[in-house]
Amino acid sequence: MKKYSLVIKLEKPTQMKEIFGESVIAEANKNLEQSLQELTAKLLARHTIISQIESEEFGIWSLEFAMDELDPLIDVEEQLESLTKTGIELIHQNLREEFGAATGGRIEFEVLISSVEDDKGCQLKEAERISDSDLLYKDLITKQEFKEIIESKQLNTYFQPLLSLADKKVIGYEALTRGPMDSELFSAANLFGAAAYFDLTEQLELASIAQALEWAEQFGDRYKIALNVGPELLKADKFYQFISQEKFKPILPAVILEITEHLPVEKVKQLQERVEQLKELGIEFALDDLGCGFFDLETVKRLEPAIVKLCITVINKIDQSQDVQQSIYQTVERIKKLGAQILGEGVEREEQVEALQEGGFELAQGYYFAKPQPAEEIVNEL
Repeated sequence: MKKYSLVIKLEKPTQMKEIFGESVIAEANKNLEQSLQELTAKLLARHTIISQIESEEFGIWSLEFAMDELDPLIDVEEQLESLTKTGIELIHQNLREEFGAATGGRIEFEVLISSVEDDKGCQLKEAERISDSDLLYKDLITKQEFKEIIESKQLNTYFQPLLSLADKKVIGYEALTRGPMDSELFSAANLFGAAAYFDLTEQLELASIAQALEWAEQFGDRYKIALNVGPELLKADKFYQFISQEKFKPILPAVILEITEHLPVEKVKQLQERVEQLKELGIEFALDDLGCGFFDLETVKRLEPAIVKLCITVINKIDQSQDVQQSIYQTVERIKKLGAQILGEGVEREEQVEALQEGGFELAQGYYFAKPQPAEEIVNEL
């Protein structure tokens, strides 16, 4: 029997603490440790687990297991590669469940399986690292095929309502993009993951916005339309030239641009001038996926958004822990003092609605109110 160490390591755990706050991370760490125990038990069912998964600090988990190399049915190299690949897939799923699809899908991590030469007391020998992007997308589609999806308008626009918590009335819609129907790229996670893999994120975002605006033109001045945009596209000249076209001027006062990433302070400084230019066109801004830490508050101060959306990770825990709830309410208070409205995203339960109202949230969004629907259905209902 040969011993191995399996290590799961998040890339930026300190940054995650700064974003979400200590209480949210403590709750998430507890949930992740439990789910990783279950995951590794399934993953290593054919082998002998020597030590259960443990973590001395958030962001790194490890265990030891043994593999019978003399078993004629076990090809060691094949087993190690299979364990790594399967582990990556399952951990992706766990992170999305814990932090929400948008945030969880962006969390980078490594799965390392290394031999342990216990008799000689040697240091762990690091196994070959397998890129999760390679694993997910290299056999799924080619770059040229992905370009054709964008250029031939095979994208599907969905709308999910944004509601006022005071009267439960719809005040607008967030535009969400899906890939071709009945394909593995239909899910937003796979679609935007593949775009990032092929370095086509800006092209996909711009095409998504263009298509959403075509639908939103039919709203008139009745509803707001929230459009997701990454910081790289936002500061690009081509985006300003696109959005400031004469044909869009009547609808721009209804447009909310949602900045979709947690931004380092230096990147925020780079965006400030562009944000001000776009505000002059009548466009409003929202910060998406804000946590409970101090990491993003500087961004709120600098960009002065009209709306701040607290992420699914935070909202999912608002009715489950008093510590988390108080942390959220303190965050809401700070943001309100900076002049923004607060939106709770990912609302699924009545208890969450009550907690949001108690905490002073003005807006909400989530499956509790309505799932995303095809844009055509929404427009036809108007």
